[in-house]
Amino acid sequence: MFYSTVPFLLCFIYLQTISSENLNGVFVIDSCKCNSSSETCEPNGPFMFNQKRSTISVKYGSAQVGVGTSGNNQVDLYLNQNRCKGIWNGKNHVAELKCQHQNGIICATNLRCISGACLDDTTITISSSSIIPTMSFLLMIGLLIMLV
Repeated sequence: MFYSTVPFLLCFIYLQTISSENLNGVFVIDSCKCNSSSETCEPNGPFMFNQKRSTISVKYGSAQVGVGTSGNNQVDLYLNQNRCKGIWNGKNHVAELKCQHQNGIICATNLRCISGACLDDTTITISSSSIIPTMSFLLMIGLLIMLV
């Protein structure tokens, strides 16, 4: 009975503590190198990142210029109509992205956090308010079944 309870509890704990980096804050383009001299990475910022769970929205002033997702230090954005993928480097507070611009031009772009929660070295805990009561209920039912 003990051996069947342990995996169930571990699964329960895992579902409650999915963590991700907190990318809320102000970012600027730290560096941008493209495979074409005619391409520039404009504007340079500041960009406001607003993260809700794994979804990110990006604003430049009052205009929304990007949307995307993040998880496990991976960032996937549509920024200024360009597809960008890369990693979040929490030690340096930099999103290291490869962006595919129009006409197939590829740019290596680093977005540096200059202000906000993205400067924190801790991770945030993401949990759904509907998952916790449901999982608690299922845990109690499972424990009762195992005891009977």
